[in-house]
Amino acid sequence: MMEFLFVIFIGLVLSAIPVSVFGSLSKAFGEGNAASGDPLDTREAAVAAKRMQIVGGDHAATLYFVTFEFADGSRRELRLGGRAFGTLAEGDRGVLTTKGGRFIGFKRISSGFGARGASDAGHKCEACGAPYTGAACPYCGTPWRN
Repeated sequence: MMEFLFVIFIGLVLSAIPVSVFGSLSKAFGEGNAASGDPLDTREAAVAAKRMQIVGGDHAATLYFVTFEFADGSRRELRLGGRAFGTLAEGDRGVLTTKGGRFIGFKRISSGFGARGASDAGHKCEACGAPYTGAACPYCGTPWRN
Protein backbone atom coordinates (compact mmCIF):
# COMPACT_ATOMS: atom_id res chain seq x y z
CA MET A 1 0.00 0.00 0.00
CA MET A 2 2.82 2.39 0.88
CA GLU A 3 4.50 1.70 -2.48
CA PHE A 4 1.28 2.48 -4.32
CA LEU A 5 0.96 5.87 -2.57
CA PHE A 6 4.61 6.63 -3.34
CA VAL A 7 4.08 5.89 -7.05
CA ILE A 8 0.97 8.10 -7.11
CA PHE A 9 2.90 10.92 -5.38
CA ILE A 10 5.82 10.72 -7.86
CA GLY A 11 3.35 10.65 -10.77
CA LEU A 12 1.65 13.81 -9.52
CA VAL A 13 4.95 15.62 -9.03
CA LEU A 14 6.25 14.65 -12.48
CA SER A 15 2.99 15.66 -14.17
CA ALA A 16 2.98 19.03 -12.39
CA ILE A 17 6.24 20.09 -14.05
CA PRO A 18 5.01 20.11 -17.68
CA VAL A 19 1.70 21.68 -16.62
CA SER A 20 3.61 24.47 -14.89
CA VAL A 21 5.86 25.07 -17.91
CA PHE A 22 2.87 25.08 -20.29
CA GLY A 23 1.04 27.56 -18.04
CA SER A 24 3.99 29.93 -17.97
CA LEU A 25 4.43 29.82 -21.74
CA SER A 26 0.71 30.35 -22.31
CA LYS A 27 0.74 33.39 -20.07
CA ALA A 28 3.81 34.88 -21.79
CA PHE A 29 2.37 34.41 -25.28
CA GLY A 30 -1.04 35.60 -24.14
CA GLU A 31 0.34 38.90 -22.84
CA GLY A 32 2.19 39.52 -26.09
CA ASN A 33 -0.87 38.75 -28.17
CA ALA A 34 -3.11 40.87 -25.95
CA ALA A 35 -0.93 43.91 -26.61
CA SER A 36 -0.81 43.21 -30.34
CA GLY A 37 -4.47 44.26 -30.67
CA ASP A 38 -3.93 47.51 -28.81
CA PRO A 39 -3.46 50.74 -30.79
CA LEU A 40 -0.20 52.67 -30.77
CA ASP A 41 -0.25 55.48 -28.21
CA THR A 42 2.05 58.44 -28.90
CA ARG A 43 2.44 61.24 -26.34
CA GLU A 44 4.94 63.91 -25.45
CA ALA A 45 6.83 62.89 -22.31
CA ALA A 46 9.95 63.53 -20.26
CA VAL A 47 12.26 60.95 -18.71
CA ALA A 48 11.65 61.41 -14.97
CA ALA A 49 13.71 58.51 -13.58
CA LYS A 50 15.68 55.41 -14.54
CA ARG A 51 16.33 52.27 -12.52
CA MET A 52 17.76 48.77 -12.90
CA GLN A 53 16.79 45.58 -11.11
CA ILE A 54 19.02 42.51 -10.96
CA VAL A 55 17.12 39.21 -10.72
CA GLY A 56 18.29 35.64 -10.41
CA GLY A 57 21.17 33.97 -8.64
CA ASP A 58 23.97 32.22 -10.53
CA HIS A 59 22.44 33.22 -13.86
CA ALA A 60 21.44 36.78 -13.03
CA ALA A 61 19.73 39.11 -15.48
CA THR A 62 19.28 42.87 -15.40
CA LEU A 63 15.87 44.45 -15.98
CA TYR A 64 15.69 48.09 -17.06
CA PHE A 65 12.88 50.51 -16.18
CA VAL A 66 12.23 54.15 -17.12
CA THR A 67 9.58 56.43 -15.59
CA PHE A 68 8.08 58.88 -18.07
CA GLU A 69 6.21 62.02 -16.98
CA PHE A 70 3.49 63.53 -19.16
CA ALA A 71 2.28 67.13 -19.56
CA ASP A 72 -0.69 66.49 -17.23
CA GLY A 73 1.71 65.43 -14.44
CA SER A 74 0.90 61.73 -14.63
CA ARG A 75 3.73 59.21 -14.69
CA ARG A 76 4.19 55.74 -16.13
CA GLU A 77 6.99 53.25 -15.57
CA LEU A 78 7.88 51.01 -18.50
CA ARG A 79 10.32 48.13 -18.91
CA LEU A 80 12.88 48.69 -21.67
CA GLY A 81 15.69 46.73 -23.25
CA GLY A 82 19.23 47.60 -22.27
CA ARG A 83 20.06 49.37 -25.53
CA ALA A 84 17.06 51.74 -25.34
CA PHE A 85 17.72 52.30 -21.61
CA GLY A 86 21.29 53.35 -22.34
CA THR A 87 20.28 56.02 -24.85
CA LEU A 88 17.99 57.88 -22.42
CA ALA A 89 18.98 60.36 -19.73
CA GLU A 90 16.86 61.85 -16.97
CA GLY A 91 15.43 65.13 -18.20
CA ASP A 92 15.22 64.08 -21.86
CA ARG A 93 12.02 65.31 -23.52
CA GLY A 94 10.45 63.73 -26.55
CA VAL A 95 7.66 61.67 -28.03
CA LEU A 96 6.96 58.32 -26.33
CA THR A 97 5.28 55.53 -28.28
CA THR A 98 3.72 52.57 -26.47
CA LYS A 99 1.45 49.70 -27.45
CA GLY A 100 -0.60 48.42 -24.56
CA GLY A 101 1.83 48.37 -21.65
CA ARG A 102 4.89 47.87 -23.86
CA PHE A 103 7.56 50.40 -24.78
CA ILE A 104 7.89 50.85 -28.55
CA GLY A 105 10.17 53.87 -28.84
CA PHE A 106 11.15 57.36 -27.71
CA LYS A 107 12.13 60.16 -30.11
CA ARG A 108 14.11 62.79 -28.27
CA ILE A 109 13.09 66.42 -28.82
CA SER A 110 15.54 67.88 -26.33
CA SER A 111 18.19 66.65 -23.95
CA GLY A 112 18.22 67.18 -20.22
CA PHE A 113 21.78 68.53 -20.49
CA GLY A 114 21.44 72.11 -21.65
CA ALA A 115 19.82 71.66 -25.04
CA ARG A 116 16.84 73.82 -25.93
CA GLY A 117 13.73 72.60 -24.17
CA ALA A 118 10.30 72.17 -25.68
CA SER A 119 9.11 75.50 -24.25
CA ASP A 120 11.92 77.56 -25.81
CA ALA A 121 12.26 75.77 -29.16
CA GLY A 122 12.32 77.87 -32.32
CA HIS A 123 8.89 76.79 -33.59
CA LYS A 124 6.39 73.92 -33.57
CA CYS A 125 5.83 71.60 -36.50
CA GLU A 126 2.47 72.23 -38.18
CA ALA A 127 2.05 68.51 -39.01
CA CYS A 128 3.07 66.68 -35.83
CA GLY A 129 3.32 69.48 -33.23
CA ALA A 130 6.91 68.69 -32.19
CA PRO A 131 9.01 71.70 -31.19
CA TYR A 132 12.24 72.10 -33.17
CA THR A 133 14.79 74.51 -34.56
CA GLY A 134 16.03 74.42 -38.12
CA ALA A 135 14.56 74.34 -41.61
CA ALA A 136 12.52 71.13 -41.28
CA CYS A 137 11.02 68.99 -38.54
CA PRO A 138 13.50 66.19 -37.74
CA TYR A 139 10.63 63.81 -36.88
CA CYS A 140 8.25 64.05 -39.84
CA GLY A 141 10.26 66.14 -42.35
CA THR A 142 7.72 68.96 -42.71
CA PRO A 143 9.53 72.16 -43.78
CA TRP A 144 9.17 75.29 -41.64
CA ARG A 145 6.98 78.03 -43.10
CA ASN A 146 7.06 81.66 -41.91
